[in-house]
Amino acid sequence: PGNLLKTIMKSHPSLIIAIPTMYVHLQVLMARKGTGLPESVRLCVSGAAPLPVETIDAFEKAAGSKVLEGYGLTETVGACCLNPPKGKTKIGSIGIPLAGYDMKIVSENGDKRPSGEVGEIAVKGKGVTAGYFNLPEDTKEAIKDDWFLTGDLGYQDEEGYFFVTDRKKELIIKGGFNISPREVEDVLTGHPSVKEAAVIGQKIGEREEVVACVTTKGQVSAKELVSQCKASRSSFKVPDAIYFMEVLPMSLTGKVLKTELAEGFQDERGIKRNKT
Repeated sequence: PGNLLKTIMKSHPSLIIAIPTMYVHLQVLMARKGTGLPESVRLCVSGAAPLPVETIDAFEKAAGSKVLEGYGLTETVGACCLNPPKGKTKIGSIGIPLAGYDMKIVSENGDKRPSGEVGEIAVKGKGVTAGYFNLPEDTKEAIKDDWFLTGDLGYQDEEGYFFVTDRKKELIIKGGFNISPREVEDVLTGHPSVKEAAVIGQKIGEREEVVACVTTKGQVSAKELVSQCKASRSSFKVPDAIYFMEVLPMSLTGKVLKTELAEGFQDERGIKRNKT
């Protein structure tokens, strides 16, 4: 992050495209140094993973530049949705489909969901893959009537803007209730001392518990974070345990590797057991 900020200040770019983790670190650096971005920067774009609303607010305040969130997958050959740079933007939204793409929200049986209802995001367009190489069954499961089923859950509002709520396979089922890790993560990153948060489900016998892993940029206790969650979420969505970590395992594209995170609990690699 330090090298990137130096490069930005030296080269005066007009456009910055980065992953959410980099925006988190840049915001902290700029706030510490008391500096913003050069006036040459017209726009910042974020993709590859969810960008918490609190991070957007803090970054824009520190940088003096707007950051827009977009969405895309390998199977859509990059971005297929983005908040319009010169139109209406909605913080927390991935925007509207780019030219050449159509998107919709579908139910388990493939029916289109009405505005405001959560379902799976489906994408159609010339940029969408024709299938997976030598994997006909996977292709058949992922592509229905030319619509690619992304595996991401979300909804579309009445103005046509899309919102991602979570990965379909990452839903936590606790006591019969479906819990979206994203909505718990958003509460945790809303605390001024929390840098990043990742929420996963952990099986304890037949019961699945909500476990939160956080990195911090200030002093905060697990008890304090639990209280914050209790104030804004239903009781079954409150983390059963919170662990403080030096770093979260990340892919090269900035996605938290939740599978690796879960494995870490089995052998306790790099985990500080501050449990409440």
